[in-house]
Amino acid sequence: MNSTAGIRAANFVGAGKITLTVSDRKARETQKYIRALLLGRKATDPKVRQSYKTCLEKYGDVIKSISVAKDSFVTGDYDTGFTATTVAQRDADACNREVTAGPARGGVGERNKYLSNLLDIVLVILNMVGG
Repeated sequence: MNSTAGIRAANFVGAGKITLTVSDRKARETQKYIRALLLGRKATDPKVRQSYKTCLEKYGDVIKSISVAKDSFVTGDYDTGFTATTVAQRDADACNREVTAGPARGGVGERNKYLSNLLDIVLVILNMVGG
């Protein structure tokens, strides 16, 4: 297959946009899931509740960072996209550490891992189109 660098980059940009859209959806689903755990009857332990509260706050930040990253694909500011994606991943990882270090579980770790994998893909794409 013959292609030019511009077409290849456009395909990567499209893949990045799609992956960030899926990441945004998964982050919002995880935020909703954490909120349900926090409001659920099983989260009576104060340490568990605090873990979920911390994760809920972190996921608000994750969603904001993903939004910035999505905008970077529109503007072509891939350095900002890389930074925002890295911040989103760091915040999701902070939530993961919070729930795995304490008594809280509830499936949040698996959701964090899935999101982290998606964000890894975005970072690879950003390296390809920005560097």
